[in-house]
Amino acid sequence: MFNAHYNGSKRSMALIVALSILFPIQLFLLGRIGLGILFAVTGGGLGVWYIVEWFLTPGRVREYNAKVASQAIALIEAGAGEEE
Repeated sequence: MFNAHYNGSKRSMALIVALSILFPIQLFLLGRIGLGILFAVTGGGLGVWYIVEWFLTPGRVREYNAKVASQAIALIEAGAGEEE
């Protein structure tokens, strides 16, 4: 059950990093909509933020995937509590 939820919701590190370089929509895919809008409006901080994102994105993907794993565990525990 954990694997099904986690694998269905996690983000691929390679894909998100590639997107951050080719077409910077990674912030939207990682659930940071406000930051993504700010990124788009400022043109990637006039290019500076765009380059910095290449280095920040792997950590953000790990953080997002850890949050997904925590949510999957919480769902499993809630389901186990209902069965008792």
